[in-house]
Amino acid sequence: MRRIWIVATLLLGTCVGVSAQDCKGAIEGLRNSWLRAWNAKQLGDVMKLYAEDATLLTADGQLYVGRDKIRDYFKTQIGSVSDVSVMSAGVICSTDTGYDTGKYSQKVSKGGSTMLPGSTTMGGTTALAGPTTADKGNYSVTLRQESGKWQVVQHANVRSK
Repeated sequence: MRRIWIVATLLLGTCVGVSAQDCKGAIEGLRNSWLRAWNAKQLGDVMKLYAEDATLLTADGQLYVGRDKIRDYFKTQIGSVSDVSVMSAGVICSTDTGYDTGKYSQKVSKGGSTMLPGSTTMGGTTALAGPTTADKGNYSVTLRQESGKWQVVQHANVRSK
């Protein structure tokens, strides 16, 4: 009987290890998908990564609750924020929750206006912007897995000086 418990414990430990590895890979993949979509100005693809009840805390302290409110905010930002890159400090996983934290950097254009893809006025993405500044800080993202799909449920940025 004791052998069965030892074998069961080893198998459970192996399964949990594989799950954590799968979680880390999935979260890293989601992060990379977010970056590709944002830098390509594909707001619809960015928003597919957020849960319906997600929250966003911006670097200037604004809180947006729900995917629609986050989409509205991102719509005002996606044309002026470019070249976003991140350096993850690490991913932590449990069975259905994951956390990703690290540093971000981006370029921010001041002034001007933006035409998003699908605009009736212009077919492509065009940004008419003023001077560009570098922006950097830290981020924290909480993710949840539901029905085998990982989604962002909390996203926060803190600007550093």
